[in-house]
Amino acid sequence: HFSVSSPRPYAPNMIEVGGIQVEKPKALPEDLQKYLDEAEHGVIYFCMGSNLKSKFFPEEKRNAFLKVFSTLKERVLWKFEDETLRNQPGNVKIQAWMPQNDILAHPKVKLFITHGGLLGTSESL
Repeated sequence: HFSVSSPRPYAPNMIEVGGIQVEKPKALPEDLQKYLDEAEHGVIYFCMGSNLKSKFFPEEKRNAFLKVFSTLKERVLWKFEDETLRNQPGNVKIQAWMPQNDILAHPKVKLFITHGGLLGTSESL
């Protein structure tokens, strides 16, 4: 879609309809709603989509993320496919699946760290 990419020539009868999959946000599960609502300094949402799995990051990369996250005053929601992550700081919540569209619509979400896929990009707008 032209709002997230470079202009391209198209035939006159072609119309881009980017973001058609984005729905109105739904209510969050109670635990996520509470986690977001109580985030005094906001929330960072970290999700690498469905193709790039965080659980396959090399251990040194995972530990680097955790070390940096532990220094932040913001809370961090990390879509992490293995809920037994070791050395998890108190300000980091991991889950194997999260309702991304609904999380991104929450006013306390201040930053979205993503791999830059089309769906996440359009949902974040």
